[in-house]
Amino acid sequence: MAIENGGGWKLVSNSEFEEFLRLYPRPLTADPPLGKKARFRRFLDPSLGPWPESQVASVHLAHRSTVNVVRSDMIASTPRSAG
Repeated sequence: MAIENGGGWKLVSNSEFEEFLRLYPRPLTADPPLGKKARFRRFLDPSLGPWPESQVASVHLAHRSTVNVVRSDMIASTPRSAG
């Protein structure tokens, strides 16, 4: 279950985050690229304009845990998988 987080962002579980990325309707750009090791990565939708408007999700690794956040307004627009 997702936990509400302030500022238009929603804290989500790893499975919800992966589902969001998989079902997102347009190509996303990872910054830094997925091939590079990073503790923080943001996912950008270039069709939304320049950063920060284009950022739709981010992941942050800290103290052996992962923090996943997605834009609240993007969750409603991402189709849900059946089942």
